[in-house]
Amino acid sequence: MAKFRKKPIEIEAICITQPMIIKGSTGILRGKPGDWLITSNAGEEYFVTERAFQVNYEPVDDYAKNYLKEVHERTKFGF
Repeated sequence: MAKFRKKPIEIEAICITQPMIIKGSTGILRGKPGDWLITSNAGEEYFVTERAFQVNYEPVDDYAKNYLKEVHERTKFGF
């Protein structure tokens, strides 16, 4: 996964392209296409909306910057 930083904590994230269900610490979580699956340093997984991702996270390195560019090219999210 590409690495991003939630000011100032680094996480791993991937933009999902199909509905997804995971078991999180708070129960069953559902993500929809365009949401981001976040994995914290502690290994906890959760979803955030595309808008929340834009507001709260920034790329850590060139790999993450290129991943965002790729996501933008195949979606209409407007990163």
